[in-house]
Amino acid sequence: MNVRDFECRSYEQAMELLGGKIDRKVCNNTALEYREDRVFVFLHGHAVVNFFRDGRITIASCGYRTVTTKDRINRCLPYPWQVRQIKDEWWLWNNRYAMGNHQEGDVLKVSFVDRMTVPGTGPKSEIRQ
Repeated sequence: MNVRDFECRSYEQAMELLGGKIDRKVCNNTALEYREDRVFVFLHGHAVVNFFRDGRITIASCGYRTVTTKDRINRCLPYPWQVRQIKDEWWLWNNRYAMGNHQEGDVLKVSFVDRMTVPGTGPKSEIRQ
């Protein structure tokens, strides 16, 4: 799979990409691996995204805040979320604001913290860090 083609936004899509296998290389230096009821997205051997069966998605830079790490995380985030860098800080950004269709109670941006849960994923739609 070419890096330009890689996109995986949910546990279900990750399982579909695995196609019944335990692991699979999906693009340059990036692999999916199924373990313990979740699917990991590994970049250079570091788990940058975790898809849980309950719908929760956690993200991490693993200490490598690079353009490539940000790209792989963004390819796994559900709409409306995107990781952006402002000055030297990473933020989890709500793109509904950019599109002008945000809803009451929507958060514009959340400070990026390793192993954070993406808001609105999982059984409860709360921000967990």
